[in-house]
Amino acid sequence: MILRIIDSPLPWAIAGVAIGFALGVTTISSWLLVAGLIGYLIYLALHRDAMEGTEGNLVAAGPVLMLAWILGFILKDLV
Repeated sequence: MILRIIDSPLPWAIAGVAIGFALGVTTISSWLLVAGLIGYLIYLALHRDAMEGTEGNLVAAGPVLMLAWILGFILKDLV
């Protein structure tokens, strides 16, 4: 069950928006994003073989994290 949640891009997007909105574009925020992307790559390397129906969600999680982080600091500047 927990792996299905991690495989989905939604928690990655929520984390990215939260980091971007809370911290903006700072050194800490950038390091958290780097740690998240490294964690994503490690998770991909250790993940079982992807099935055709779930492969898209699994691969999309990393780019979604980065785009959500950008969205988060854009929203912070707008608010």
